Amino acid sequence: MLCVQYDNSNSQRKFYKDPNLLSASTVDKELAQTELGYSQWKASLPVIVDRYYDSGDSIGAVFSSIEADSALVAAFAGSLPLPTNTQLGECSEYGLAQFATATTTKCIRVFDAESLSRACQIGILGISRFTTKLRVGSSFTTSHGSMSDAGSNWVNVAVDHMSWQNFTTGELSRPFQGKDCESIYDSGTEPLTSALSSEESTTPCLIADARRPPAPACRNTIASIKYTIHHNGDVQNKGKQQIVAVNATIVLTDIPAAVTDEDGLVVVQQEYSVQFRSDADVPPSMKSGNPGYIFGRPIPVIPHRIGYLGVLGAIADEACTDHKINMVTFGVNVHSGCLLKLNRSELRDFCVGNGPHAAGKGLPRYFNTSHIFNAAFEMTDYRVGIFGNAADPRDNSQWLKLPRPTRNDADWQERSGSCKNAITSMNYRFIWTYVGAQGNPQAKIIGARISFGTSDINYHHSTVPSTSQSISITATATFVKKDSDFVDYSPPSPPVAISVPHDVWYPFKIDSHSDRRTPFLSLSWIFAASLVVAN
Repeated sequence: MLCVQYDNSNSQRKFYKDPNLLSASTVDKELAQTELGYSQWKASLPVIVDRYYDSGDSIGAVFSSIEADSALVAAFAGSLPLPTNTQLGECSEYGLAQFATATTTKCIRVFDAESLSRACQIGILGISRFTTKLRVGSSFTTSHGSMSDAGSNWVNVAVDHMSWQNFTTGELSRPFQGKDCESIYDSGTEPLTSALSSEESTTPCLIADARRPPAPACRNTIASIKYTIHHNGDVQNKGKQQIVAVNATIVLTDIPAAVTDEDGLVVVQQEYSVQFRSDADVPPSMKSGNPGYIFGRPIPVIPHRIGYLGVLGAIADEACTDHKINMVTFGVNVHSGCLLKLNRSELRDFCVGNGPHAAGKGLPRYFNTSHIFNAAFEMTDYRVGIFGNAADPRDNSQWLKLPRPTRNDADWQERSGSCKNAITSMNYRFIWTYVGAQGNPQAKIIGARISFGTSDINYHHSTVPSTSQSISITATATFVKKDSDFVDYSPPSPPVAISVPHDVWYPFKIDSHSDRRTPFLSLSWIFAASLVVAN
């Protein structure tokens, strides 16, 4: 094992004293001493058949039987499908996903009232044949070998989270953790069986949601599926790639049979996509310093893989959007905001956690620009680079973990039209200092916090409840410098090039009390005597 001394400079000079990473209590104390008000913001290829996957390989797929786990049947001719469009634009299951090739396809399915009912009842429009009943091969030979092999050779497709989309308007609900939302045809002539309580009726997966289109309709059909395939090995270096996990993000919709064109047909558009994530392939990224941060460079973060920290942005009319992100750069304070335009009923939905703008009760979903939170808006294992050259997501010593922020649910006051304790701001705060030589200081992040700010949102147009009201939400990032003391450093004396035994001159004796000439003469006589003895 090779050990390197921490203080190993070859020159004598002044260095910044490294305070190391701050404890939780010290971070709070440092931040409490700094004014963080608004005034501060204003101022500031070919296929090779082997047991491992190569880029472009098709990915084996099987259906698993619920009754007998070992009974596997080839799915979609034995390969993971990525339905593509024909010349007429219709969906074809003959499109295949290819390993390490990110792809997105869009296609349509056309039904009349009778065929829609039949397709819905036999599960063609449901998600299970693309997710919960599907397994993919962990290795290339497994994928195209015996279909009777079960267990660790095959990987289940796990539903990460789902959303519900309005078929007519395209409006999306907030994501929710997946249930097995199977498609079902609602004819409207008989009640649909449901063991769910009335409190759950607003969950998008459930039939009881009053906002869904009236019957007849096919409920819980696929609007889009996005596969994320995780694998080990490095594709760039022709490593040993094997699939270790497959996640699916689902968007569901209800297809109303009444929405037909002049020919009496219902046209449904679907989207399918696949992306790949490697636990060994670190994507190339611009370093923000080497090693210390350079002012104005982005902050590297690792929610799942290396990215850069960003906060919410706005489009031209200042409305909030998922497609505009303002980058946070080192040492530059950021104050960014956007507007939610809500009428009274939309404000109520937002406050209770429903509608397209909410990730929770009174919690805007636009705060999740850097994928800090999962579908339930719980913070993941989120880390920022301690130095600007943080590059290896597997090396925890390069990263500083951010503690989870606390938050309380908002409360809707129907009588006054107020949303109490709504979250209207999200604030990043970083403490940094200099380390290294005084003549060549290196900036280092030593503490960080995320916090939410709350306020009461009152609806001011009570007489005209359909009027939209603009509500401002903001995101901030602050950098606080902690001064470091200097310490004098002297490099250790260089080691002796060689070492000899203490009795190398035995039996001769050297008198250390003689004058400066004596040792030289004594050594000369010793050397001469050695030659005589040798002869």
